[in-house]
Amino acid sequence: VGDTVGTSTATADTMCVIYDMSYLEMTLNVDELDILSLEVGMAADVTLDALPGQSFRGIITKINTYGVNSGGNTKYTVTVTLDRAEKMLTGMSASVSITTATSESVPTLPAAAIQSQDGKSWVYTAYDEKTDTLSGLTQVELGRSDGESVEILSGLDSGASCYYRYADEIEYRFVG
Repeated sequence: VGDTVGTSTATADTMCVIYDMSYLEMTLNVDELDILSLEVGMAADVTLDALPGQSFRGIITKINTYGVNSGGNTKYTVTVTLDRAEKMLTGMSASVSITTATSESVPTLPAAAIQSQDGKSWVYTAYDEKTDTLSGLTQVELGRSDGESVEILSGLDSGASCYYRYADEIEYRFVG
């Protein structure tokens, strides 16, 4: 009825991991307000802080549909894959730009020129140099904005002039 002479237990430990170094994957956290405008297969322009003056083309390869909420704002993870270029190293800081829409032949104005009141948007179409006053308040319908420029869908004729006040610099003076 047999005696046990010895026992042996085999375990599997990872000895090494082999990576395909011909491409890089980047993960981005995208805000819930922007995630629905992204799709797998969209192009992404990537710049690396360590390689100034160069831009690289990547592709969105994965969009995680399970977001993480932090303080009332949900973020989704998006993976961008790009071919590795010479001198690219894993872990370098990068910036990614993804164009989600383009518009043709739509006039734009600086966002600073838009006045908002009662949920409507307005621009000034006249300026009196003698009295240094803006006038001709005209209601406009806005389109897309990149934060600096805003599309004007209606309310202004082609070639119309708009005026607004801006400061090139702010100077503080303390009188004591």
